[in-house]
Amino acid sequence: MDRIHIFCGFIENALRINTMVYGGSKEELEAFEKKNCFFLEDKSIYTASALELIGERIKDHHIYEIQDVSFTKIVLFNFEGHSIIAGPFVTKPWDKNMDRLPLIDHFSSPTFFDSYKLFYTGFPLIDIEDVKNIINAALKAFNPNEPKYTHRKLNVFTTTSYEELEFKKFDEYQAIINTYEAENYFLKMIERGNVDGVLRAKTQVLANYRGSNVNASKRSSSVPRMSLEEAKVTSNIFRILIRKPAERGGLHPVVINAITQSYLQKINATTSVSKLMEYNDELLLELTNEVHKKQMEMYSSHISQTVDYIRCNYSQPLSLDIISKEVGISPSHLSRSFKKETGATIVEYIRDWRCEEAKDLLRTTTLSVQDISSYVGYSDNNYFSKVFKDKYHMTPMGWRNGKRKE
Repeated sequence: MDRIHIFCGFIENALRINTMVYGGSKEELEAFEKKNCFFLEDKSIYTASALELIGERIKDHHIYEIQDVSFTKIVLFNFEGHSIIAGPFVTKPWDKNMDRLPLIDHFSSPTFFDSYKLFYTGFPLIDIEDVKNIINAALKAFNPNEPKYTHRKLNVFTTTSYEELEFKKFDEYQAIINTYEAENYFLKMIERGNVDGVLRAKTQVLANYRGSNVNASKRSSSVPRMSLEEAKVTSNIFRILIRKPAERGGLHPVVINAITQSYLQKINATTSVSKLMEYNDELLLELTNEVHKKQMEMYSSHISQTVDYIRCNYSQPLSLDIISKEVGISPSHLSRSFKKETGATIVEYIRDWRCEEAKDLLRTTTLSVQDISSYVGYSDNNYFSKVFKDKYHMTPMGWRNGKRKE
């Protein structure tokens, strides 16, 4: 590692901020812009063109403090023929008074407020005096003959009006929403006893988790692999997490405890991370299957078969005649028995199950309403929308867009 990068590493470790050595490559500045610009092109000093222009004009033996329109800051300075950018960072903590800023007043959207808060609080909080002192100390340590750098504060907003600003969607904001929705869907699959869906839902949760780690890894060199001890701790948390939806699904706590304790013994005894993960999946499937069986116990054999068939085949054409042939009793007898045991007609049960599945897909995926309609068994998108609205008093898009009536 060359001297200048060792110097930057010293500053990073001391201040816990990112540094970048600008060597004249436009690609370096474009990468900085992509990572740190909250507002769209040409509205921030973090754009490649703005930084390039500023970099050409900074003088030796000066530390330039520059505040962006997003109220985050960077410092720029030259050292041994290199231009160095340190930051972004913030000098004021986020507090309840931040919503009084003119910037936030201008954007009344809750999406903006949450995205901006997530963006702002993602940067380290540092006193500018500490920044100046650490940089000067580093300069002196690496070159004892270097004079103390003079601090200059520049306010170089590239826009004069908040009316001109347009903010971009903050990727991490949507990633957090997606993660929470995937987790809720996963827990819902356990509660429903949906054996087929629960592993798919778990896979989506893990995919979102790995995605968030990929984003986080931009700030570090790598994401470490999980050790056996870490995997066992994670497994215990997982075991605790899945107990509650199983209980809500109707499974008695004593049964839940017996199942989870048997796997706890296996998990504690294993010396393999991959085997431990297998035990987690086996536990998840057994617990979900027990919830499913418990929910079926309240019905007679034929009605249990009917409910099972509807839940497994709701995306296919269903009718009383089709189902009665599958379970082996007459349509009229099935219709009377089903209504008596479930309190709903077969048509109502099919509709309710399809709408519940559609509701989850609307919340947890980006599939179009038309695709979801087809997935849950409605070939006519308009008819699906009517059925959905009759049940929930809002259109499918109304549910997706914040569960508000349209």
